[in-house]
Amino acid sequence: MRLTYSTNFKKDYELIQKRGKAISLLDDIIRRLGNGDNSFSPPYTVYPMGGWMHNYFTLYFEPDWALIYKFDMEKDEAFLVRTGHPKEIQK
Repeated sequence: MRLTYSTNFKKDYELIQKRGKAISLLDDIIRRLGNGDNSFSPPYTVYPMGGWMHNYFTLYFEPDWALIYKFDMEKDEAFLVRTGHPKEIQK
């Protein structure tokens, strides 16, 4: 599966590193998505987004850390949109 990254995601990733978060946790999630694995179980929580964003998901993996991504099996692509505090990234 091909991984693509939004410009916002790249900026968020750098900010998360500066904040001292466990970036290896996010890297593991990215690796799983790259392998085509979109089935996360607790402690992860995944919510599908609705409307025109029906292929988008919000993955919560810490109380104050989430990832928004698009998972498209037809295009064989995982598009990473944003990561960070849920209130900051869902604007």
